[in-house]
Amino acid sequence: MMGVVPIGTPLVVDPAALTTLSILIGQYSIPAVMVAFVLNLVVVWIVFSQANGVAGFLSTVGPRATAKIASLLLVAIAVKMITQGIQDILEIWATQIV
Repeated sequence: MMGVVPIGTPLVVDPAALTTLSILIGQYSIPAVMVAFVLNLVVVWIVFSQANGVAGFLSTVGPRATAKIASLLLVAIAVKMITQGIQDILEIWATQIV
């Protein structure tokens, strides 16, 4: 039996996720971003629906390793966004100086 937990919704689609989607739509096509978003929701649904099995599979060390990998991915995304922003600012300044 499955139930809907409203408290889990902000964890999956929070303001940060929506902001990331709006930024990605500016860089990629809308269909590509929407397909990636839907695939992400499917993966999250599978993991949430199988949470007990996933927790048992990962044992005690797995969640810590998974959290570190997720943190590394978030850092990589943040670095990409920051470098893209700096690059855009430098291009704007270069066109204003010349």
